[in-house]
Amino acid sequence: MRIVEPERVLFAHRVLTFDASQEQGDRVELAAVFCTGTPRISGGKLVTTFVEGDTHKLRLLVGRPFCGNGFSARLYVSGFESLEVLLFGFVLDGTLRRITVPNLWQERWVDVSFSLGDLIFGIQNDWHKLPSGQVSELHLHFTGRTRTGVAEVTLDRLEIWDERVNDFGLVVAGRPTTFSVLREQPSFASQMSPLRPELLAVVDAYLERFNHEADAQAEVFMSQGNLPSFRASLPWPFDATLPPSLDGVNSYRWSWQGLHAVPILLRRAQRTGDVAPIFAARELVTLWLERSYYQVDSDGKYCWYDQGVGDRLLALVLIWDRGLRLGFDQRFMTRVLEAISRHVQLLGTEAFYASHQETRYHNHAVFQDIWLMFATLAIPQLAGAQRYFELAVARITDQIARLLVKDGDCAVLIENSVSYHVGFQWMVEFADDLIRLGGGDSHINRLAPAMRRFVELATYPDGRLPGLGDSPRVANGDMASAAPELPDNLPELTLLPKAGHVFIRGQHEGRAFMLTLSATSLTETHKHADNLAFTLFFDGIEWLIDPSFKSYEPSQPVSNYLRGAFAHNAVALRGLPYSLASGIARVNATRSTATFEIEGQHDAYEDARVERVVRGRFDTLFLDFVERVRPEAADFNVEAVLMLHCGDGVTASLNGDTLLLRHPASTFALRLTLPTATTRAYHGEFQDGEPRGFTGLGFMEDAPVTTIECALERKADARWKLAAVPAS
Repeated sequence: MRIVEPERVLFAHRVLTFDASQEQGDRVELAAVFCTGTPRISGGKLVTTFVEGDTHKLRLLVGRPFCGNGFSARLYVSGFESLEVLLFGFVLDGTLRRITVPNLWQERWVDVSFSLGDLIFGIQNDWHKLPSGQVSELHLHFTGRTRTGVAEVTLDRLEIWDERVNDFGLVVAGRPTTFSVLREQPSFASQMSPLRPELLAVVDAYLERFNHEADAQAEVFMSQGNLPSFRASLPWPFDATLPPSLDGVNSYRWSWQGLHAVPILLRRAQRTGDVAPIFAARELVTLWLERSYYQVDSDGKYCWYDQGVGDRLLALVLIWDRGLRLGFDQRFMTRVLEAISRHVQLLGTEAFYASHQETRYHNHAVFQDIWLMFATLAIPQLAGAQRYFELAVARITDQIARLLVKDGDCAVLIENSVSYHVGFQWMVEFADDLIRLGGGDSHINRLAPAMRRFVELATYPDGRLPGLGDSPRVANGDMASAAPELPDNLPELTLLPKAGHVFIRGQHEGRAFMLTLSATSLTETHKHADNLAFTLFFDGIEWLIDPSFKSYEPSQPVSNYLRGAFAHNAVALRGLPYSLASGIARVNATRSTATFEIEGQHDAYEDARVERVVRGRFDTLFLDFVERVRPEAADFNVEAVLMLHCGDGVTASLNGDTLLLRHPASTFALRLTLPTATTRAYHGEFQDGEPRGFTGLGFMEDAPVTTIECALERKADARWKLAAVPAS
């Protein structure tokens, strides 16, 4: 069985093996293996043991001459605590040609391949076009820490080959063919079928969930020319090649390169029966192909961004489907189909998987798997479609197992964001639909009820969600409204110690309140400097908030501030760096019939441990806080401040150490007795160039709110209290 991908069209092919019993292939002797570890041949495989060190190298001599341009290997890697880079390549005419695999799948047999004509080689090598040449050596270099001082790399089989670059395989009318043949057969499209109605239905439902503004965006594009983008419609002058505002926001660049506007326009055509949006979508695809596929795009990062490539594959498949139905011309259809084939191969390439992330286990990789499954179900004639579908199923199953933590009756996304958790739940359900449409017996959706349970716990009584991590938040209303009915589940305390959340529900004089406290510490993805921060909802108002986020742009002052320690309801230490490392925060909670107590601590500051205790009652809104900063050195001299961030419309009046919060929509006020009178309030302003008093709302939207900064005295405990009182 060859491990080189079946869609490749080869001139020549050689198998290298370590098994003396194999009749086919050239056997590689141990004398031809050079490495920084200890190699041996066992069971027909090359097993190499590496000890301590950051870089581990493995080099094999090919032996008799071979003219080629590609290399494949089947390998099993284990024992690395972190495996940052695998350099994978071959010496061609005396020069090492290689790719890097940033997040190699460990403790599993993995096939890694590339040729000089692959997209992944172009992406990583400045699109240098190289001819086939003399292959003399094969290289595998590993960068990473070993787990127990010893790691192993096992090679089962190696293959070198010479590929017909730019020809990819299809199976048309039951026989393999290539795109070079298709270009000579104008009728090939008639031998292929549009997408199945049930496949279109599930992808349409999925897209509807993720973009409620799609219809409005499509209307604005058709009537005004503004480009549908990520949570925005971008002005696009008729004489400009691209919208001028693309360069200002990275998310807009990603959205353009992902061709997000194409599904939006095609869904409008489907809903209205109007064909005009289809031709608008076709024009966008043609523009992208000309600027970015057949030429080198200057925006290399977002043109070939891991999640964006998956999103673009969706757009290409959908326009190809419409082209089949409407009889688009042969040239356009062949171009799109060839791009689809190469995108499928790229998404299936181990070197591209979560390639822009620091960890393999990331929601971007799940997007890649989803659209790889979708494309191979949509066009089963793609050579290797079944193989790529099965690969995507295996990878996404692994992702879901790693990205969800089972905690009580909840399954929680570890990526520190309530909003991303909701989106991930939709992805799990969509992936389950795709696996079933592919004829598989999916088990991944069994966690969906437990995921929904977490959303229920995190939801305020009025249906809103707190803005934890990279989550948007909905602002408070301006006017008084009817008080929401008391939930049936009062009182309630839910502790999720693995995920790092506590949810408290109680009532005060017939009005519901909800307290959340978080100490998420399972991954750095979408993590803010928010350990032990809390939010408080009462009487239909979010009084003390997590100010959410504005954008993913760390260089923008307000966006950067909203991720920092001074933007959360917690104690911050001025001037010290804040670590987002995993495993440094803990939380516990206990309850009696009428009372509860929360205890938490974190080590995000290198020189001190921060602790918080919250005591309260379920039958009245009264909270007693204890803040502790435990220095590790006797000469610790860092200012600690208690930060409090009010919700939209909440006003604050300060009298000594007493702070009174009011909102026009509530007949109650909150009285806070602060630990000191050394307090300052901010409202959407900058202090010494640093933002203070902002909240993020929608993407690229922020608004001023009142922020309180209370300097703590340097003593063991700082105590303060919060109580609901009549507003008058």
